[in-house]
Amino acid sequence: MNFEEKIETQIEALRVFFYGFLKVGCPYFNDFDNEFITIDDVIDFTIYEGIEKCYDYYASKEKINEYVKNSSSLTDSIEVDTKFFSRQLQYAQYYRSELNDMIEDERGIRILELEKRDIY
Repeated sequence: MNFEEKIETQIEALRVFFYGFLKVGCPYFNDFDNEFITIDDVIDFTIYEGIEKCYDYYASKEKINEYVKNSSSLTDSIEVDTKFFSRQLQYAQYYRSELNDMIEDERGIRILELEKRDIY
């Protein structure tokens, strides 16, 4: 059994466990199963969040400028490197700002970590 098959087996075991837990722990949960959200959606979301938290915990933490500096696409020219680096930061900030605006529209709050800041 290769790595992907092991992961799929573990995820399926988690799915079965969560389904059993919801059936026993929340006996009326099936009443909320509708076209907007299903039990499978809740289970998949819970598994996804768990995987994301594990990745965040175990992944190496580097600032974005360290990641870009270590990129193999950079050339020896400092001017080209600086422009490339600036474009990468602008690209990342654009999507962080878009996400923050979307959260503000939906929830009425802004997240400090997504605000534009100087990261040099």
